[in-house]
Amino acid sequence: MTFTLSSENLTFAALEKIYQEKLLLEIAPDIIEYLNSIPASTSDNNNRLVENYLTAHVVGFGPPVPESIIRLTLALHLHALIQGSVQTPHLAVIQRLLAFYNREVWPLVYQQSSPVSQLTQLCLPLVGKGKVSFQGYELNATDVMDIFSWPPLSLSTAEVDVLINQHSLTQAFVVHNLLQLQPYVNWLEYLIQMFYQIAAIQPNALLTEWQQLTNAVAASRQNMEENFALPFVKQKMALVREHTFTLLKALNQITSAITEITSETFENLNSSSEPPATTSFNLASDLVLSLKKQLRLTFISPTDTIVTNKDMRILHQELTAAITLTEQVITLAFWSVAQVGRLFNLAPGNLTLSTYYHSSFYVPKEMVSDQLDKTLHFIRTTSPAPTT
Repeated sequence: MTFTLSSENLTFAALEKIYQEKLLLEIAPDIIEYLNSIPASTSDNNNRLVENYLTAHVVGFGPPVPESIIRLTLALHLHALIQGSVQTPHLAVIQRLLAFYNREVWPLVYQQSSPVSQLTQLCLPLVGKGKVSFQGYELNATDVMDIFSWPPLSLSTAEVDVLINQHSLTQAFVVHNLLQLQPYVNWLEYLIQMFYQIAAIQPNALLTEWQQLTNAVAASRQNMEENFALPFVKQKMALVREHTFTLLKALNQITSAITEITSETFENLNSSSEPPATTSFNLASDLVLSLKKQLRLTFISPTDTIVTNKDMRILHQELTAAITLTEQVITLAFWSVAQVGRLFNLAPGNLTLSTYYHSSFYVPKEMVSDQLDKTLHFIRTTSPAPTT
């Protein structure tokens, strides 16, 4: 299937569909006609100047940015470039970026780089420089271009300026985190309902905290969508940072609260069980509390100048780490609820028991680590069952 990029605003739902279904991209005919009217760069001196400029801006090291985020970046980059703002690249440039996307040729962008350097690395293969990932291999851009008979492109200084002065990569990180987080927002709501059935002390504040997280996700999605519709110079990235901080704070708050009630559940299981189950429950409780400590350590201050003024990579990393910890907390919480259902053989209509039967991951005498692995896989690949 194919999605057509046009002059219409890109919605978050459309971008989610492009990402989840790995749709191919195409450019609307009227946009192609407009782009074709823009003269291409032909100056050899200009080409050498551009190449020198690009190579001077490639400053960075470390592991590459994941391909899933590069996929989102290219989609957002293409959308931004065809909107006809101050400067638009020639058709050949757009078509080459489009070919990169549809052929799954992912430019290597290194994580430890400034935003400008990262977008330079993204665009460097256009002129036959840099490295790309293709079919699982890291190759020189020229080698892949030879495979497809793609000649290096000539870029004008104006084209370079518009190519590397975008917020596409920052937006891609935010979008990726929002997409990764959404299933866990649903699971947190489900677990809250489960804990209402088994907790000695009713977790009344959890629903409020979950609603705060839900509101933060919705606000961040809307803010991103509003930015998609604006040219680079008018995009309100300060609001993106504020929404991301709010989201991170809300996620840490509810995940931390979930660890409290999960730890309590393991303690109750420990007092109601016999060895070796007591050992597993005791260690699981310790692990939950350890994750809570890590959550506290990951939260950073919104007054950090480097984050608020220049570099959102730190904020992306914090949110990514928090999502990973949330996933682990949910796994342990779900496993604890399942053990309650198994141990006490609750009535068929009880939500806790339906959780256990719905999961289908418990196998007697199986190692706890295997049970947790299955639980984690289940949470990643399954939507919550209805709670009513």
